[in-house]
Amino acid sequence: MSAPSQPRLIVLGAENAGLQVLCAHLNAHPEVAVRESDSEFFTSERSWSRGLDAYRSLFPDGVRVTGECAPSCTRLPRTQGCAERLREALPKLRLVYLMRDPIDRIVEAYVARRTAGQEERTFRAVLSTVSGNDYVDRSRYHMQLEPYWRAFGRERVHLLTWESLRDETRREVRTLYRFLNVDADFFDAGLEKPDVPDPTGSWSTHTWRRLRGWLHGDADPLAPETRPRVDVDMRIWLEQALAADVARLRETTGLSFPGWSM
Repeated sequence: MSAPSQPRLIVLGAENAGLQVLCAHLNAHPEVAVRESDSEFFTSERSWSRGLDAYRSLFPDGVRVTGECAPSCTRLPRTQGCAERLREALPKLRLVYLMRDPIDRIVEAYVARRTAGQEERTFRAVLSTVSGNDYVDRSRYHMQLEPYWRAFGRERVHLLTWESLRDETRREVRTLYRFLNVDADFFDAGLEKPDVPDPTGSWSTHTWRRLRGWLHGDADPLAPETRPRVDVDMRIWLEQALAADVARLRETTGLSFPGWSM
């Protein structure tokens, strides 16, 4: 009997940053198979105690790159030690981290939880404090990435943003494929953004998701009336809470994140 497949890829997150679209591009490639549901193997003591063979059994054989989308691995400070466990278990792993405008990601997270019935508070109540706030902490991308840079080195962690994936799809997907050492000339045109301009002259996340959903026969995933409004005072409050982390992220990566609002 052959040994179970050795996973080579973990998509670390970020939650509510466009992971479904990213995973769709990964799974479109014939050399890649990524579990879209998070096994939480490295963050659950019960799962971890089952041993690595149990984890390997989750993945198919005969595929060049297997892995999973595991945003539970970037939930600091609530969840600790995931980077070290991954390094111990899968030292040759490659990691991918998708980011989006930090404030936009908070809004998306709130909408997702409200839609799933997991959040009853108002948006303002959710952000009444930023200390120990999961919504805010998961938009502190430098904080979330730092343990993985230490454990694996920056060259093994591929960064991309939702804004660049949305606006420069082919370029970003091919760069991702090269990072994974699979055929970078492959591209599934069916996953490309439809060539329909937004009435404002730019593409909003909501517009694209609605059009993509309609093209694939899905229901409208995010009705505009469910989206909270980030007023001026709240935006200033969030920018102050996130500014230091964003500055460290820019300094460490050398990236400017031009599509972000801060």
